[in-house]
Amino acid sequence: MEEKIKDKIMEEKTKDEILMNINVYKSGQIEVVDNEGQRLNPMSPEKLGRTLVERKFVKSDICTILISNPCGWVCVGGNWYWRHW
Repeated sequence: MEEKIKDKIMEEKTKDEILMNINVYKSGQIEVVDNEGQRLNPMSPEKLGRTLVERKFVKSDICTILISNPCGWVCVGGNWYWRHW
């Protein structure tokens, strides 16, 4: 039963398109890019506020990124991921 649930989740994820990626570099630089790899510029608080008016949100999560050479940690939705280089 659990395998069927996992298979369904993976099937749904593969149908979905990537909207943007967060790139975390060894140097500590963090960059947000679109689905074609083009860097996205940060929005001003005013523009952000205008774009959020009357929106219905599908999902919301908090992402935390910590870099301490030679390691990096990312927390998404309460789950931590770690890399060592």
